[in-house]
Amino acid sequence: MKKLKYIGLTFDLGINSEEIRAFRYAFSKEIQEGAEYFHHHLEDGSKRFRYPLAQFNTKDEKAHLVCLEEASDCLLSHIGNPPLYIDFHGKRRELNIENMYLKPIVIQVWDEQVRYRLKNWLPLNSKNYEMYFKTYSLKARVEMLERILVAHIINFAEGIRYTLESPIKAVIEDIRKERWINYKGIKLYNLDIDFSVNMTLPIDVNIGKLASIGYGTVQKAVIKEPITKVH
Repeated sequence: MKKLKYIGLTFDLGINSEEIRAFRYAFSKEIQEGAEYFHHHLEDGSKRFRYPLAQFNTKDEKAHLVCLEEASDCLLSHIGNPPLYIDFHGKRRELNIENMYLKPIVIQVWDEQVRYRLKNWLPLNSKNYEMYFKTYSLKARVEMLERILVAHIINFAEGIRYTLESPIKAVIEDIRKERWINYKGIKLYNLDIDFSVNMTLPIDVNIGKLASIGYGTVQKAVIKEPITKVH
């Protein structure tokens, strides 16, 4: 079990999904102490590859930011006093908080499965892309996605320094939507899924590829209505 430091902020800045990267850039430029949590570039220009503790997104068409562990402490030291200003789309503007969730979240592995929804998940990389699309069995594809999902959840656990007490089991219950997106001129396979896992996951946290900019967002499960048979 681990008590995860968690802060979620929704700002008064209206943005869409295509503006998340611009928002992250504008925000991270204003952070002095702890700036390394808010972007993945090192001083020499190379990239830092690790699970992101600061994750930028949209929520209700507004700019949204989730910070975990050390990044949450850093964020709290920068908001409120003095006011935070950013340069966004060529304009200097004050960034006001509309909603804030600040509460430790207990992360734990359970004996039973917990249901979630995962939005804008990018499961495939250059190594498993070809294997996935050369697999014609739906069952085999789902099993492959479940293994990738487990790996992404383990990566989250490692990123927050949580030692798993027992193995993780993830079950994909429904592939709700599949689409292709364009990212820096590259087409990426993108999924919305319903799944269950024997572990607590924080709502609005991102897992998997490009987790720092709004992909792989964990959401509450939507309770499905029972199917009514028509006689």
